[in-house]
Amino acid sequence: MHTPGKHRALVLAEKALTDAIESLEYVDRVSPCFSGFGVRAERVKACKDALTELTALRAQSRAAEVIGYRVHCPGEPDIGHWLLETKPATDTVCVYEPLVLLSSAPTAPEVGPKPAFIEPTADDWCYSFDEERFSGEFGTREEAIAEAASDRPDHTHAYVGKVHLARELIGEDRIGWDIFERIGEILGDEIGEVAEIFTMTGDQQKELGKVVLDWIESGPGFRCWGVKEVERVALTPETDDAATHPTEGTQS
Repeated sequence: MHTPGKHRALVLAEKALTDAIESLEYVDRVSPCFSGFGVRAERVKACKDALTELTALRAQSRAAEVIGYRVHCPGEPDIGHWLLETKPATDTVCVYEPLVLLSSAPTAPEVGPKPAFIEPTADDWCYSFDEERFSGEFGTREEAIAEAASDRPDHTHAYVGKVHLARELIGEDRIGWDIFERIGEILGDEIGEVAEIFTMTGDQQKELGKVVLDWIESGPGFRCWGVKEVERVALTPETDDAATHPTEGTQS
């Protein structure tokens, strides 16, 4: 059975033989009286015989994949051949011979795009085993506990808590004020005290923060969230000693 690795080796060998044949024939064209003509003729024949065998080996495979092109220009034979990975759509002068990678193995299924990150909603419940990294988005505390128990049956305890979205933790007014302050600092460094005439009201700062947070949510997304109201819970009835305490955690 031919494997993709063997087929690629065959293709590379075929390309090397083709280049060798082209080089030997080119020498014969430009310098027919050059010493070694008989030896070169024998080598060309040997290369062509080997090339025929390689082509036959590749023909035994079922699936095909074009991995490049062998190119030549009919109007300028002395240039010889060269290799390109892609075929230009606008080139109507040169001749492009496809180089095919063949494989008897079934064609691998196409892999679709990576699933988009699913951000939980506020007041969802999640669970963790280290009180740092939390998983899941469950509608109730009980659902989160049940999933934790199913996830790691050998664990006796876990942590559950409520989701707090990144936007809520940042706050429109807070991020708006931070941006306003930073712009003021840059202006002060660049133009001095006159930068003090740049000002924004609290409502304007909040509106600026809203624009920034809206842009992040509609574009790259935060892809993380905080967890509060965390409590340690027992996953087995005989060890039920849950204790509620505030903390934070993130999922990235």
